[in-house]
Amino acid sequence: MLIDLINEQIKLAMKNRDKVYENGFKSIKAKAIEFAREEHNQEIEDKYVIKAIKKELKENKQTIDSYPQPIKNLPFEKVQYLCQLGNFNIYINKFIPQINEKDLKNEILSIIYAKSLKDKPFGLKMKSIMKELGDKADGKIVSKILKELDNV
Repeated sequence: MLIDLINEQIKLAMKNRDKVYENGFKSIKAKAIEFAREEHNQEIEDKYVIKAIKKELKENKQTIDSYPQPIKNLPFEKVQYLCQLGNFNIYINKFIPQINEKDLKNEILSIIYAKSLKDKPFGLKMKSIMKELGDKADGKIVSKILKELDNV
């Protein structure tokens, strides 16, 4: 299970005295536990961990984007922290199951034709497709593919 892997990563980060990774993985674990409790579930399933990772990625991206550009004017410690946070985001992104764009496009097409969404508005298509796909795909990628398909 993913929660076991997260626990191992916390131990490894503590051993390496890496505060950014340690705090990041602890935050993911806390969010996963919170999501499980919201659904009155005692076990922390992978879907809760994936949801927590996605939330952590989004929060970290917002933190990085909130710093003024160019970063060369920032103190060294801040720049180092931002770099570590960026590396952490790249690292935790590997824990999320990825679907390649070609397969995703085929799946979107099958959903459109199965649910007769061809002539429906973009928003309705997007809502139906995301409901069907769930956590398998990122909304931005689905939106991009859907716009390409609408232009064809």
